[in-house]
Amino acid sequence: MNMTAKQCADITKSIRGVMETRSIEHLSKLAYQFIIENMGFIAHTSLDGFRGTYADLRLFCRKLQTGEYSDDPEYTIREAKRYETMDALKENSEGIGPTIRGIVALARKHEQGIAALFNMKQRAQELITANHIAEKYGYKLVKAVSVNTEERVESLKHMHALYGNDPDQDD
Repeated sequence: MNMTAKQCADITKSIRGVMETRSIEHLSKLAYQFIIENMGFIAHTSLDGFRGTYADLRLFCRKLQTGEYSDDPEYTIREAKRYETMDALKENSEGIGPTIRGIVALARKHEQGIAALFNMKQRAQELITANHIAEKYGYKLVKAVSVNTEERVESLKHMHALYGNDPDQDD
């Protein structure tokens, strides 16, 4: 795949848009094709299928660095080096290797912010699900406040004194 400078810039712009908006919907067809052809990803049934797989951008950021079937964070950088060697031998190629490096840099730059946002979204969704399950069985979830051990022991003693079954008394 020979790339023009404009195509490389458009690919990087698309990935930047995904990272900055925190939405895989900004991934262009050109960027999708580049990723599956050059960064260790398989072709999905369609761009929409790929977007569905990587809607959780935590996974997308990680896999942009490792490739789809690797856990090695340097995998795509090695691919970039390989392409840079090949690019030097080709005419009319503006740089698959540098484009890969730019994409990896964007993934690394945005990884923590994306993780924080998606962790928060996941927690909120899990709490909604937990509340629905609790309500289904007639319960209501209440957030517990963490207190130190001494306060907890005193609270339990007070509760047992009020309602019986004092833990300090023998049965």
